[in-house]
Amino acid sequence: MAGGPAPLLAVRDALRAYLLDGDSSSLRRIAAANPLVLMFDDGISRLEPAGGDATVAALLADVHRAQASGEWARLKACANPDCQWVYYDSSRNRSGRWCSMNECGEVMKARAYRERARTGRGPSAS
Repeated sequence: MAGGPAPLLAVRDALRAYLLDGDSSSLRRIAAANPLVLMFDDGISRLEPAGGDATVAALLADVHRAQASGEWARLKACANPDCQWVYYDSSRNRSGRWCSMNECGEVMKARAYRERARTGRGPSAS
């Protein structure tokens, strides 16, 4: 990896911004600095790095493949604002909201419960 972890962190943050807000400006800048070319061999096409950081370019090629195959719809950012980890939603109906139900899901449900109790909208309000 030519540039160390910083370029990969930039890709992670750009993907998170794209998933959370639909903001693709950072991804466009990263893609411009790490171009891909379409290669053809034995009737099979693939995207390959054409400059810049080969690892970053390969990740961008994976993003393209995920969007083309429909897998991209399963990539989400955790709804816990303290986490926002990007994860693959493997639920059958694609309705996952948290990276982990045992961690972020329980935290968010407890927060919602306490908020309902505090405002008098929940079952524990007397």
